[in-house]
Amino acid sequence: MSLTSDRLLASGVLFLCTLLVGTVPVYLFQYWNRRRTTRTVVITTNESNKTVLSANFYVQLVTQIGGGILFFTVLAHMIPEIRENFDKYMASNESFIRVEDKSEFVKAIQPLNLPFLELSICLGFFAVYLAEVLMHSLLDSHDSSNNLKEEFYDFDKKSQISSVSTSLESEPSVVQNTKEDEPVLIAIRCHKSKCDISTHLHNVIKLEPVYIRLIHGLVIISAFSIHSLFDGISIGVKTSTPEIWTMFIAICSHKLMIALILSVELYEKCLNFVLVVFLMVLFAIMSPIGIIAVVLAENSYDLNGEDNPFTIFLSAMASGTILYIVFFEILQKDRATKLRPIVQFIAIFIGFALMFLVTITMKED
Repeated sequence: MSLTSDRLLASGVLFLCTLLVGTVPVYLFQYWNRRRTTRTVVITTNESNKTVLSANFYVQLVTQIGGGILFFTVLAHMIPEIRENFDKYMASNESFIRVEDKSEFVKAIQPLNLPFLELSICLGFFAVYLAEVLMHSLLDSHDSSNNLKEEFYDFDKKSQISSVSTSLESEPSVVQNTKEDEPVLIAIRCHKSKCDISTHLHNVIKLEPVYIRLIHGLVIISAFSIHSLFDGISIGVKTSTPEIWTMFIAICSHKLMIALILSVELYEKCLNFVLVVFLMVLFAIMSPIGIIAVVLAENSYDLNGEDNPFTIFLSAMASGTILYIVFFEILQKDRATKLRPIVQFIAIFIGFALMFLVTITMKED
């Protein structure tokens, strides 16, 4: 089998494995979650909006373990690798501080000795921060136009709802449930002075608009997709069959874990299996694109190595983006409301230690 065939086979296997790991567990969780009988009461007023995600103990536990995995991946894998490539570039004759024909901008900033790598990481951090701010501003604008608020109350399966009341502009409304064996959803929807009361025998949760959830999902996978693209290039530039499959195994060891955690996080954000599948397809296809790009451009471009400034800059920005996701989207206490603080700490540490063991094992091999 030729090197091209090995590379294409590796790209196909990597795509299928990533897609399966990123979608099948979410589908199973969604199927299991539908079979559960819970009681949810939705009270809608006109003040603000609260969105309940998949508040499940096991989902939150896996997400926190994933936070530990991503924490190790960024600080102990991505950033040191980028630093090594950056040092190689700065020591080469092609670096912007060594070329003879320097631009006026380079001449001006060279005496400052700026930490370019760290600034690129911060740029990625603030870029995704800005994207989050703009997205939430758009969402708040959408909600203010509807002038709605939803609050969610979860009741124990065996508890009985005797009454629900609201103190709004209108008179308080009381809804009673006398059937203890049936899950019930009571929605009191109020807009200004008018209230509509509806009861359903299943859980209905007010969702953000689809385009908002899609944008949020795209923000989450963007950094991982860039890194996955470079993972594919790393496989594609190998010049022997053993090297190709060794690199394939090394990349799978962390990419499949990230795919699992990423899919859970996407489901928490999107609450839509179809959206999760679409986003996971985008994530899974990036590494094959990197491999195929090497195959197509092998005779025209020098893609052998990651020590060029464009790759370094994008990788550093991806690291900053993932740091934001880890600290602001996963590890915050309000993302683990079902977990005790010590359980959250243990889960994060387990994820970190698991990735550490995988890294040590791969280096020994």
